[in-house]
This record gives sequence, C-alpha cells and structure tokens, in this order.
Amino acid sequence: MVKKFRHSKKMKKQSDEKEAIWQKRIPLILFLFAFLLYANTLNHDYALDDNPAIVYNEVITKGLSETLTILTKSFYHGSVGSENVAYIYRPLTALSFAADIELAGKNPTFHHFVNIILYAFGGVVLFLLLRRLFKDSGDLLPFIITLLYIAHPIHTEVVANIKSRDEIFCLLFGLTIPLFTLFKYIDTKQNKFLAVSLFSYFIGIFCKENAITFLAVIPFTLYFFSEIRLKKIILTTLPYIAIAGLFLIIRNIFVSQMSSSQAQMTTYMMDVTHINANSSAMAIFYLLKYIKLLILPHPLVWDYGFNAIPLKTMTNWWVVFSILIHFIMGLYALFQIRKKDRIAYSIIFYITTLSIYFVLSLQTGAPMGERFLFIPSLGFCVILGTMMTQLFKVRTWQEVKRPFLITLALVVGLYSMKTIIRNKDWKNTLTISQAAIQVHPSSVSVQSTYAGAYLELIKTETNPRVKQKYWNHIIQACETIVRIRPDHTQTWYNLGAIYFEQGDYIKAEKAFDKHLSLKQGDRQTYLGIADLYLVRGLYPVTIKYYKQYIEKYPDDADAVSRLGIIYMDFLKNPKQALTYFIKSLEIDSTQSEIWKRAGLIYQQMGKREKAEIFLRQAEN
Repeated sequence: MVKKFRHSKKMKKQSDEKEAIWQKRIPLILFLFAFLLYANTLNHDYALDDNPAIVYNEVITKGLSETLTILTKSFYHGSVGSENVAYIYRPLTALSFAADIELAGKNPTFHHFVNIILYAFGGVVLFLLLRRLFKDSGDLLPFIITLLYIAHPIHTEVVANIKSRDEIFCLLFGLTIPLFTLFKYIDTKQNKFLAVSLFSYFIGIFCKENAITFLAVIPFTLYFFSEIRLKKIILTTLPYIAIAGLFLIIRNIFVSQMSSSQAQMTTYMMDVTHINANSSAMAIFYLLKYIKLLILPHPLVWDYGFNAIPLKTMTNWWVVFSILIHFIMGLYALFQIRKKDRIAYSIIFYITTLSIYFVLSLQTGAPMGERFLFIPSLGFCVILGTMMTQLFKVRTWQEVKRPFLITLALVVGLYSMKTIIRNKDWKNTLTISQAAIQVHPSSVSVQSTYAGAYLELIKTETNPRVKQKYWNHIIQACETIVRIRPDHTQTWYNLGAIYFEQGDYIKAEKAFDKHLSLKQGDRQTYLGIADLYLVRGLYPVTIKYYKQYIEKYPDDADAVSRLGIIYMDFLKNPKQALTYFIKSLEIDSTQSEIWKRAGLIYQQMGKREKAEIFLRQAEN
C-alpha cells in the first residue's frame, strides 16, 4: 500500500513537472504560431495605403534623416494628396517605416517581417496580460483566448498590410504592455513598472490616436481584475489622461483639424446628398456587420465604401435588429458589472474600443473597415474562449478532454486556414483589388483601385498586346464606376483621356462633355481638353471647347487670343481670327503679340492705315 502511494506521488510529481515545462513553452509556441500563420506574406509586395505611407512618400523614403519632419508633420506628409488627410498624426509609426528604409531600403519583405514579428510578440504579451487578469484560471484560458485571437482572420488586413502597423503598435504599446506593467506595479508596488506602463502608453498614443479610448479601458480593467478602491483607480488613471492631453496639444500644434478633410471622407462612402439622412442608420448597421464578421469572417474585403453596402434607413429591419442586439449586450454588461463578470467586461471592452469608429461613421459617413476590429476583436475572443471552457467544464489542463480539444482544433484550424488563404489576396494592390471585386463589384473605391493598379503596370509594360489588355481592364473598371455613380466627375474625365489616348475621339468627346456638365466652373479642364484635341489636329472639337469656355469666362483675354490663333494658324481663316483678336485686345490691351497679328491681318486685307496703327501699338 505504501509502495503504491509513493508510486502515485511520483507519477503526480512527474506530471506536474511536464505541465510546468509545457507552460513555460507557451509563449514560444504562441510566437511561432503567429509567425508561421503569416509567413506567406514575406514574399508580398506593397499594397494599397503602403504606397502613400511608404513607397511614394518622399519624406519616409529618405530614412531617419527626416526624423524631425516626421515628428512634426501629418502621417502621410510627403505623398501626393497628403493635404486631404492632414489631420492624421501618427509620428512614431511613420518613424518606424523610415527606420525600415534606413535598415533595408525599399524592401517589402523586411517591412512584412517586422509586422509579423511585432504581431507575434504582441501575442506573447497578450497571453502574459491575460494570465494576470484571469489568474484564477491558470494558463489554460489565457492560452485559448490568445490562440483564438492570433488565428482570427479579421486581423489579416492589419498584419498583411504594412501601413496597418499602426494598429499593432496601438495594441502592443498602447494597451497590453501598459496594462501588464500596471498590474505588475499594483502587485509589487515597484514604481519602475508604473514608469514603464506610462512610457509605453505615451509611445502607443503617438503611434495611433485610437489609444485615447484606452482611457476608459484602463479603469474598467482595474475595477474588474483588482481589489483597489474606486478613488485609487481614478488616481491611477490620471497620469494616462495627462499623456493623452499632451498628445492632443502636440497634435493640434503640428497638424490641422479633421474638419478640413471631412467633405472628402463623406464622399468616399456615398453621395453627400444621402449622408445626413443615412449616416446614423449605416453606422448602426456596421455594428451588426462587425459582429457577423467576428463570428463568421467570410467573405473578407478591404473596402466597404460607396455602394459596397446598399444604403440603409432607420426603418430597415437589419438596422433595428442591430439596435436590439447592442441594447441587450449593454443591458447584460450593466447588470453584471457588480459581479465583475468576465463576459460583461468583454462587452464593455468591445464597445469602448469600437466606439471611436462608430462616432466617425456617425459624424462623417465614413465606411466600416475590417482593420477597425483588430483591437475590439479581443473582447470577442475572450467571450468565445470563456464560453468554450464553460460549455465543456474545463478549468485546468488536467480537465481537458477529447471533445474540447476537437472543438478548439476545429475553430482554430478553420480560422488559421482562412487567414493563410486570405493572406494571399494581400500580395499587392492588384491582387487585393481583384479579390475585392469578387465580393463588392459595385464598389466605386474597389473599381477605382483596380483601375489604378493596372495603370501602374502600364508604366513599365513594353509589350503592346499586354499593354492594350491592361487598358481594356482600366476602361471596363471606369465604365463600371460611371454606371454605378453617374456623377463621378473624375472618372468621366479619366475615361475621356483614355478614349482619347486609344484614338476613340467620339467616345472621348462624350466623356469630356459629361465631365464638364457635372463639374461646372473648372477653367483648367476646359482648356486642357481643348488642347488635347488641338495637338491631334482635331480643330473643330478644339474650337467647340474654347467657345464653351469663353462663353463661361468671357473676360479671359488669353483664351480668346488662343482661339484667334487657332483660326489664323491652323484653319487659315484670318477674318474669323481678327474678330477674336479684337475682342481679346478689348479685354487686355497689353498683348503686343496680338496687336502684331491683328496688324498683319489688316495688311493682308489691304487696310494699311489700320495695319499701321496696330503694328505701331505692338511695338509700344
């Protein structure tokens, strides 16, 4: 009997030692899992916003020599069109791109490698944080939640798209490290941990402004997972509020306010005439769509802009259902706060971290985005992991049985498979646009990006047949856009220019006419279109656009003169040319060249006295 007891004790000791070894390896396992999951992005190129943020950004491509500029300018400063998003201030994320350039040049593989390493390291820190928060559950629940989080396909846009490193930084430096070290400070009373926590939050908010929502997450987390009193929680949160305030002050010094770009953001989603009536309904519908994508992350697409999702009103059934779902979620969290319920905390976390995007959609009509779920999805994974362990009544590693393992393997396996497959779509701008067209063929933004990707290929393509094939794709995309949105002025102009380049002057003229009918008052476009036809010797069409322009702007002496020159030099009609020269000189009498041309025409007509007057005036 004694021997049997000793043997049992020995077996238990060996089992405990094996479990201890396994638990020590959990961080490494999670790191490797995350790395391998996204390893197939290492051969990817740049895609979508990587181009203005890195590739075509004349500041970032100079490396760390432009550090001061990066720290004092908007996120996209240095790229074409950066003034449209001049309110975005994420200096430390931009600085990391410059550091990549300094170390490896324009090497997308290195950029992707850094993203993967950061994501994998973030997974490890997340596990350590969850292990502290759920210390009564041991390592099992934190491991399951982290595994689910790492594998979730909704994160592909963030990890596979280099520009979205700001989201990874925000989670890592703005939330997980600050919370982990803050609890270290609470547990050990060592000030060094508080200092690290505050410094990390400082880095996080300067990587992405969304970290400001963590000012609500931090006190809630302290309330749910510590025994400190409310007064102490408030006092502990104050330094983080001070850092956020400092960020806002610095941001307001260096960049403009969002209102300067608000109009452009709204047109990205839908017609501005629909914004005021539908932005609230659309924002509420997006909330339901977000939940759907968390539960069933398929299909995934990078764009949810204009016409990707049909406009909704407040009476739409799905909008009403979204309100009901979120009302129930809110009620549950409210009634379970006192009990410090884990699911209640997860709901509060989810709603809080998603709130900034909800408000953005309400105020500007900005569309939803899968990357917006990168941090809120943690709340979903906590709920999912908690429900799985409760369903199978699993609290420790010893209680893990086959049904639970099969369920976990099935969920994580499906997530992982979807993630690996989705990663392939992020190869470059063309591949991600091609994938998006399969899901949202009616999206203006998708079609526009698809056309732009082929336009980039044309710049380096030398084979005429392949080049024409690319042009056909571009034309098809542009024609789709104007069918979806007939008032899309820029696309009508692009179509006109493409048709003109292809030699289809009739279609080009129709497209240009449509553009001009929509974009009233555009002086340069009239003259630019007219000069296109002039270069090709299509004078009747050239004259048509000049006359239309002069009818709108009769006081433009230069345009009137140019029309006269066309009649004189190209159509050999001096009499008609003289009419426009005289009209031009009535507007601006300082044009010596026009005085001379009019004088020469009078000479040809035999009117010597007038010719002398005009030629003399030309010399003066």
